[in-house]
Amino acid sequence: HEQEHDERHEPRDGEGAGRDAVPAEAQHHEERQLQRDARHRHDASAILSLAGDRDRGKTLLDPAGKLAACFACHQIGGKGLAFGPALDSVGARLDVRQILESLLMPSKTVAPESAMWSVSLKSGGSRTGMIVSRDATRLVLRSGPGLEETIAMDQVADLKPQIPSAMPEGLVDGLTAQEVADLVAWLASRKG
Repeated sequence: HEQEHDERHEPRDGEGAGRDAVPAEAQHHEERQLQRDARHRHDASAILSLAGDRDRGKTLLDPAGKLAACFACHQIGGKGLAFGPALDSVGARLDVRQILESLLMPSKTVAPESAMWSVSLKSGGSRTGMIVSRDATRLVLRSGPGLEETIAMDQVADLKPQIPSAMPEGLVDGLTAQEVADLVAWLASRKG
């Protein structure tokens, strides 16, 4: 077998030595971001041009609807689990474009209270989750719906924010553009 050679990150003659060269690590990050963005099957501008129907959107985001999986992390009307933000007032917090962006690219903008953190412990272990509360003596970390752990701050070696959202990408890829517009209309109407 011939060995495949990937030249994308190797400097060609005259490249890479100047101050304008992009470090390989940054190139890798940019390529991964483009690959993630290219995976989405929906065009945001096309969805925003459609008239969404709130009632149809409500049937999608129902415990018996196509997006019942959302209730594994979000509460709506008292139904579902409390891990991600409650969606009862999402329309008061975000505009239509922001709601659509959060559905298509959940990691692009993450609310501080929903950010995931990596906690390295002095014992060598680690934990990942959302910070529920933190003071000088303790940290409460939520690693899943109903899963909270209190960690003594004197046991924490390092605390770092994580880039990806806990919400997986591609959750609306199985919907039509019209269904996504309907879902956005329903969520935008949720003003609390």
